[in-house]
Amino acid sequence: QAAARKLAPSTQSGFKFVYLHQHHRMTIKQLRDILRKLKIDNSRILDVHFPDRGVVGILIHNDYESDLTAQLNRRGVQLHTSFDPCHADIVRDPAFKDKSKEDRTIQAKIIFNNTCNRAITFIKTPHIKLAVARNFLQQEWISETDLQSHLAPEKTTDTTA
Repeated sequence: QAAARKLAPSTQSGFKFVYLHQHHRMTIKQLRDILRKLKIDNSRILDVHFPDRGVVGILIHNDYESDLTAQLNRRGVQLHTSFDPCHADIVRDPAFKDKSKEDRTIQAKIIFNNTCNRAITFIKTPHIKLAVARNFLQQEWISETDLQSHLAPEKTTDTTA
């Protein structure tokens, strides 16, 4: 299937986060084990994060969304379609408790920007990393400065000195 995907035209370019309900805390490894048991192809999941209590975010290519959704639905798992990672209610820091909804929304957007940048950093395959970063820039999830920092060659430490 992987070889066939490389030769098939992409119907929907781009990447997205899909969100699932989570009933209890778990590690990323535990979540990936659960997804494997649900017959989800973990190699098609680019990143996993936990944006709020009871929510799991999964970064995928847009072409994989229908397959992922169909497989999850067959197993009785529904997407959390109403989740908004930039909503003011996800900011639970006590320092923002008395702030306005607008201030908390701004903070939620900062948190989401950081999440997107971490997701890009996690991706090791250079052409996928670049594609995700460019797509996130198009969606205004990261800034041009963020994109440039991901394009810069990684610094390596010389251990021969």
